[in-house]
Amino acid sequence: MKTFRERTFAPSDHQHMARAPRNDANAAYWFEHELRQYPPAALDLAALAPHADRVIPAAGRRSQGRPCYEATMELGRRLVRDVVELPGGHIGFITDAPAFAAELMGTLAHVAP
Repeated sequence: MKTFRERTFAPSDHQHMARAPRNDANAAYWFEHELRQYPPAALDLAALAPHADRVIPAAGRRSQGRPCYEATMELGRRLVRDVVELPGGHIGFITDAPAFAAELMGTLAHVAP
């Protein structure tokens, strides 16, 4: 898990992730049945495109260069949507909660209901 965290997430996320309760059975299940499903997922972008105005791609600023950030940037590019950068990394809602919440609420306030 330590190697996975270091290669995948921003350094600001590592400490918080390392403190998460350890459950080897859950981690093994996640690696075997969930994580491996993400890369080959084939999003139907043609079906999503007509609704792109309702999609707000968002990524943590400190995740630049990391897979989660790059995937979000690619989705924004393909849907011709700007990516909103929020405080923190992948788990900015934990590491930078007040700033993350303020910027997220500010972003959502500009979206038509």
